[in-house]
Amino acid sequence: MECLIQYLDEIEDIFYALALVAERVRQAIKTLFILAVSALLPASGVLLAIAHPPLALATACLALSGLLYHAVVGSPPDYQLPAATS
Repeated sequence: MECLIQYLDEIEDIFYALALVAERVRQAIKTLFILAVSALLPASGVLLAIAHPPLALATACLALSGLLYHAVVGSPPDYQLPAATS
């Protein structure tokens, strides 16, 4: 019976090791995706500015207004609301 428990423990260890490897693979894929998007967005902006300058200006204005709205309405990441006093 003790051998069966040891086998089950080994199988459990294998599953947890696979989960850890899968998490590392997921993080690597996420990092590659972020790097690819970070490289493609400026490149596509330059190509849009070369092909259609007014459309590129409109896109930049929309992005700027969205960032300004987020800066005004959003709270800083480390901001904590004051406690209500009664």
